[in-house]
Amino acid sequence: MREKKLQALEEAFEKIMAISLNQIPLDNIEELVADDVMGYGTTLDEEIYDLEGYREQIKTQEEQAKKLGLNFNFDREHVYSRLSPEEDTALFVEQIRLSVTSDEISNEFDFRFTCLLEYINGSWKLVHWHGSIPSDIQDDTWHVNEWMAEKKKLEQQVKERTKELKALQEQLIHQEKLASLGQLTAGIAHEIKNPLNFVNNFSELSIELIDEAREELEAFSDEPEEILAILDDIEANLKKIYDHGSRADNIVKSMLLHSKGGSGTKQPTDLNSLVEEYLTLSFHGMRAGSDPINVDIQMDLDSSVGKVALNPEDMSRVFINLFNNAFDAMREKLTADNQLYGESDNKYEPKLTVRTISEGSSVTVEIEDNGPGIPEDIRDKIMQPFYTTKKGTLGTGLGLSITNDIIKAHGGKIEISSIPGEKTIFSISLHSKE
Repeated sequence: MREKKLQALEEAFEKIMAISLNQIPLDNIEELVADDVMGYGTTLDEEIYDLEGYREQIKTQEEQAKKLGLNFNFDREHVYSRLSPEEDTALFVEQIRLSVTSDEISNEFDFRFTCLLEYINGSWKLVHWHGSIPSDIQDDTWHVNEWMAEKKKLEQQVKERTKELKALQEQLIHQEKLASLGQLTAGIAHEIKNPLNFVNNFSELSIELIDEAREELEAFSDEPEEILAILDDIEANLKKIYDHGSRADNIVKSMLLHSKGGSGTKQPTDLNSLVEEYLTLSFHGMRAGSDPINVDIQMDLDSSVGKVALNPEDMSRVFINLFNNAFDAMREKLTADNQLYGESDNKYEPKLTVRTISEGSSVTVEIEDNGPGIPEDIRDKIMQPFYTTKKGTLGTGLGLSITNDIIKAHGGKIEISSIPGEKTIFSISLHSKE
């Protein structure tokens, strides 16, 4: 009698395990499970308080497995079992390694399964079960060490991601520099052409004058004054060659400094000359590019501004970006009015006004265009990285963000005032002295 009872216990336990692990169909479950069965699974929603709840839980598992096409493989390991002295209650504990596979997933994990069976009315029935996922941690009851390890892992992930984003930012900034450099190149080509023409013309003239001097000397002229006058002309020409060659050299140096980036070191700089130089370069760059426009340029430069402590390479980027944005805005207004290609009778004439103003210990640079203006709802956004109103790949959305950063690095600020349809003014305020 006892042997049959124990054999029935073993069979009941094995069948319950097979049903719970979805290895056999859910048939005649009431013969194995008590009406008031209770249990908890490995997830928060697996709470069972009666036979019907157990039935629904198993059905849900079966439906999920069928829907996802899951295949199961179990490795079971006996952990603990106990039979009460009265032989009417039995406890089983097993460690299970579960492998779940399908066409899309492959996963493997361990969990512990506990069953409590009672001998009721001549048969063994499940009255309580519990599934849990064991932790492999030791001496860490409150999971503090586990939490700290996870925190360290997340911090490392954040660090790596930050490094990636910084590299991406540097790449985009470099692209912005290249775009700015490309716009500069056309202006530089125009600007350098004039001094080089002087170099070439006066060099050729000097060669001719030297030939004349030789002829005079060969004739042993009795009028040395004429020879001296020729030599004076040669000297004057050579000085002009030197002056214009130096100017060309300075233009090229400005381009190279702009492409390399600033050292971050401030130095006393003639602000008016810097503004004028890069306005000229930006204008000729725009004129040499696609869709050039005619612009009435007005400069109102305060002579009392003098020298300002700034980084000329970095500040040149600020001016180039703002000048180019102004040209783009006015071109956009011309296009909207169909004037760019002479298709409108409207009399809109682009105008750019640049001012410098000295006020006590600060100086202000104002760049005003009479383009379409900036809507109020986006004025707070245009300084944000990657925000651009330009279509397609025309803008990276970094120009004004970099401009703002450079001005802040100088201890200054930039403000925008605009009347939609009429004008926009960018005002840059800087300390005149360090």
